[in-house]
Amino acid sequence: MDSQSPALMVSRTSLEPCHVKLDIEVPVERVRSAFDDVIKQLRRSANVPGFRVGKAPKALLRSRFKKQINGEVETRLLREAVEEACETESLVPETGPRVENEDTLALAEDAPFCFAVVFDTAPSFELPEYVGISVDISEGEVDDDSVQEVINQWLQQRATYEQVDRPAEQGDLLKVTYHATLTDPDVETPDTASFLLDAEETWLPLRDPEFIPGAMAALTGLEAGAEKAVTVEFPEDYGEAALAGQSADYAFNVIEVHAAQIPEFTDDMAKEVGAEDASEARARIRQNLEMDKTRRETEATRQAVVQQIVSQVDLPLPPNVLSRETHQTFFRLVQEEMRQGKEEGQLRERQAELMQTAGDMARQRLLRYYVLGAIADEEDITVERPEIEEALDTMSEMHRVSPKVLRRRLRDSGRISDVIVGIREGKTVSFLVEKAEIEAKPDDQE
Repeated sequence: MDSQSPALMVSRTSLEPCHVKLDIEVPVERVRSAFDDVIKQLRRSANVPGFRVGKAPKALLRSRFKKQINGEVETRLLREAVEEACETESLVPETGPRVENEDTLALAEDAPFCFAVVFDTAPSFELPEYVGISVDISEGEVDDDSVQEVINQWLQQRATYEQVDRPAEQGDLLKVTYHATLTDPDVETPDTASFLLDAEETWLPLRDPEFIPGAMAALTGLEAGAEKAVTVEFPEDYGEAALAGQSADYAFNVIEVHAAQIPEFTDDMAKEVGAEDASEARARIRQNLEMDKTRRETEATRQAVVQQIVSQVDLPLPPNVLSRETHQTFFRLVQEEMRQGKEEGQLRERQAELMQTAGDMARQRLLRYYVLGAIADEEDITVERPEIEEALDTMSEMHRVSPKVLRRRLRDSGRISDVIVGIREGKTVSFLVEKAEIEAKPDDQE
């Protein structure tokens, strides 16, 4: 609006922390000016019978296009007045301003235009000292045992099993027959759960993860031909929903005991993974473990630095922003649970728990967002276009789509701003880590 125009009348009410209401009155002079501008623009293109384009009388346009004119004037006044009022009140809306009673607004060319909007605002807070903070980080060690553990896992995958004449040990593979009866006879079990309750001469490994809880402890020490009865308690989060939280009486019959035959790590075996010999393979494994260790410690350092700063800040959060973030997080948690095989009934029972978890996660995410954003503002940390392009190229490779397709998807969904925020946050965290005093301590040091 024209800076020479009469000032708006703005009354600000704080409904709750980070949530305000603005009562705004647009002077009649501005209302008339908005009507004049809209009618002038309409006159240039309006097709009115009996008049050349651009020559129709304004009074006729007012009458003929009243609804269109009023709609455009109202939209314009709302947008411009809210922007000016926010600037006057030094407010940054975090949610789109919602016009109260929008359907009953009174707009007339010869009267002030009055309305009220409500919206969330960014929190106002003081940053703690964030330069030169001290952080202790646990430092792991890659030793020969670490390398051997990787080799053992690989060899375990190549193990064969041979029948042995001795008591069963952990890691063995048993041929067993078992029959079970659920304690609750009213529980209906689907076909997918039948093999968990009854099986003839099937294979049962004595190692984690167990598909029959407690079987490893119950059967270890038994020899071929032995029988054992045991009550099994299925945990509440058991993968087969029908058995979750149930108990069953099992009767096991051990038919055969098979022990794993672990091969030796030889030069020939090392060549299968592209190494010249076992020594080179061990060196490569150590190098990979060192790289993994560095990545983990770098991420742990970044998380620790941010957490130490954020933990010193107690600030209110915009309620609608928090609610939206909570529900989005809840949806992601539910989707993850469903991918892990949880059924709708189980999720309904845990809805309150999942919502609480989602709320805690959302709160921490928003605290991090506002604190890092404030530090970035304070330190004038910005994002340059080449950084955006590099991030988009990396994302396109990760998602296996062309950069052009990725850019279109982000643009259409309005998520390109999320990419920019992510880059800026990353640069801010790097700045904080660079300025921090990091002390690495061995894992076993108190």
